[in-house]
Amino acid sequence: MKNFPKQSAFFYIANLLGVLLYDAKEQRDKSCQIQDSCEKLVTALIRKHLFINFLNFIIFSIFFISGIEASIKSCVCDPYYASIKSNKANSHFGPGQEYKIRFVYIQKGTPVMIVAKYDCWRKIKDAGGFESWIHKSLLSTKRFVITISDEPSKLISNLNDSSTLVAVVEKGVIMELLSMRGKWCRVRLADNGNYNGWIMKKNVFGAFDNESW
Repeated sequence: MKNFPKQSAFFYIANLLGVLLYDAKEQRDKSCQIQDSCEKLVTALIRKHLFINFLNFIIFSIFFISGIEASIKSCVCDPYYASIKSNKANSHFGPGQEYKIRFVYIQKGTPVMIVAKYDCWRKIKDAGGFESWIHKSLLSTKRFVITISDEPSKLISNLNDSSTLVAVVEKGVIMELLSMRGKWCRVRLADNGNYNGWIMKKNVFGAFDNESW
């Protein structure tokens, strides 16, 4: 039987352990690579799924909003005038309570122009040109006008040569509309029914130029 030197046996065992450790490291590295690949694949699939869902959400939102806008636009009506029914009325950015409040009208009789309808909601334009949506229950068919001229407007007693000056009306005064004739409106001051007379349409908001009654 051949005897190996002790030093040779030691190197043999060391080399064998080295090979075994190297193989173990390679297996571990391969396992880590496979695990990393699986994690990357799962991450990519998740991202792809989320991206597809996001795209579907965007597409749905676009069609949904477009549908609402188209529906609202389809409800545009011939303009007509109405007035605020009470001393407090909220108007919104859109046709529904879920929309934020845009304006709070605090004076009964404030004239507004109706420019569109959507279910129980009306799109209004006020004397300042601002538009918003208000529930129809907060509106009245009773007609009023409001002075918009920067200069004081004359209120005269009648439309003939014997006309006298009844009052000088400042900007922002609300008056009840009684009748119209040509370029003139017959009005009564809302706060004081003793004052009534004729005022030019160009000085007020709440009456169309072609209206007469």
